[in-house]
Amino acid sequence: MRKTTKSPVVRRLAAAAVALGSCLALAGPAGSAGAAPADPVPTVFFGDSYTANFGIAPFNQDGTRDLCFQAKENYPTVATRRLAAKGITLDVQSDVSCGGALVHHFWQEQELPFNMTVSPQMEALKYDTQLAVGSMGGNTLGFNRILKQCSDKLRNHPLLPGAGERGRTGRQVR
Repeated sequence: MRKTTKSPVVRRLAAAAVALGSCLALAGPAGSAGAAPADPVPTVFFGDSYTANFGIAPFNQDGTRDLCFQAKENYPTVATRRLAAKGITLDVQSDVSCGGALVHHFWQEQELPFNMTVSPQMEALKYDTQLAVGSMGGNTLGFNRILKQCSDKLRNHPLLPGAGERGRTGRQVR
């Protein structure tokens, strides 16, 4: 006998996986030139600062997610525009990407500055959502720390120009 899980989280994750597979199928080679355009695909974008394009002004300001610092030209906006140019129309139901989000903020609310919070990102998924697109994990894994470690190692690498002339800080010694 096969066991099945009926929890809403598992169902939503399964739906997101199926939707991602659908997106990959849509990204394949275009059909014949005479093919009728497909109906818009109900889509939800979620993610962290990389999806939101944190730190790039101007920011979206919708009142509820102002402190998520979503750039007006964030990943969801650019991806939607580029797919539309190829004849694939997304009906963006929601973009809940937020700077500073960690993986658990998909399931739990995220605290923002000034004692504000935003709902768990998974709550943006609706009954008719067909595609969920997101990227999370950089903040959870400590991406900034990893980049700094790599940068520190590269600064003193013997194959880089002037490596023997660099001090401990990686700056040129004169």
